[in-house]
Amino acid sequence: SGRSRGSAFADQSGVRVILALACANLFAGVCAGAPSQHPISRTPVRQEARPPALTGQQAAALDAFRSLPFRFEANRGQTDSRVRFLSRNGAQTLFLTVDEAVLALHPSASRSAAGRAVALRLSWVGANRNARIIGDGELAGKNHYLIGSNPAEWHTQVPLYASVRYSDIYPGIDLVYHGEGGQLEYDFILAPGAR
Repeated sequence: SGRSRGSAFADQSGVRVILALACANLFAGVCAGAPSQHPISRTPVRQEARPPALTGQQAAALDAFRSLPFRFEANRGQTDSRVRFLSRNGAQTLFLTVDEAVLALHPSASRSAAGRAVALRLSWVGANRNARIIGDGELAGKNHYLIGSNPAEWHTQVPLYASVRYSDIYPGIDLVYHGEGGQLEYDFILAPGAR
């Protein structure tokens, strides 16, 4: 597409900006004192009982699941209406909205006090709130939400994508979220001449 990879704060030499989910645990302690809330609506949520300890085989299966590439699903009504795309990976969920990315670390991942869920928010200063948000690289699978007994409230054939692109988040600059091996990453894709 004539674009080069690079950071919005570096030259166009191809510097790649990476946000690793491992860093999220560093922020968990900062937010640990907050009451448990839904990460998008900020309203209190019901505390779930702690799940039983995993067997060795279950832990290995969970590790294998966490090492899969990220899958971003389009929001078709299965979560808060402000969310455009979401991604679940083990004990963390990423919500992508018009103006922020919210990483929710569930109690088993956050190691926070009293087992509370923690939310890490990332927003881009001066970003275009009208950026077009699209899924890139549609994957073969689909998600289905068959919750409750009323088929009118079910969400089926929810598409999955390898990445999510915010087109022109800054003039001539796209932001792309993707991930591999349990690591969330984002890239700034610069058009020639972008600053």
